[in-house]
Amino acid sequence: MPKFGANLISGAALAALGLVAFVLSFRIGNSQWGAESARMFPQIVAAVLLLLSARLAFLSAPEEDNGLPEKPELSQILQLFVLGVCYIFLIGKFGFLIATFFSTAVVFRLFGLR
Repeated sequence: MPKFGANLISGAALAALGLVAFVLSFRIGNSQWGAESARMFPQIVAAVLLLLSARLAFLSAPEEDNGLPEKPELSQILQLFVLGVCYIFLIGKFGFLIATFFSTAVVFRLFGLR
């Protein structure tokens, strides 16, 4: 059984909200000029919401391969925590710019980024 992606669920929820908003916009009375300008803007917004949410729901890829990297190991999480504590110490000792430069370099090395 395929898993439902977050985009599909979000798209369906937003489509339902757009449909409810479109139906409820008919409860707005006509303006005194005789045009339907009072309800036209909410209907346009609801229609755009319906179209965009349908696009989000139907064009979302299945969640077999979402392109995200694997979950980090516990050692990486602990190393990142220790780095955070060291970063707090380094800010007081060397200042924001220098501490951020070295901490960023260590984080990139830790997660294998260039």
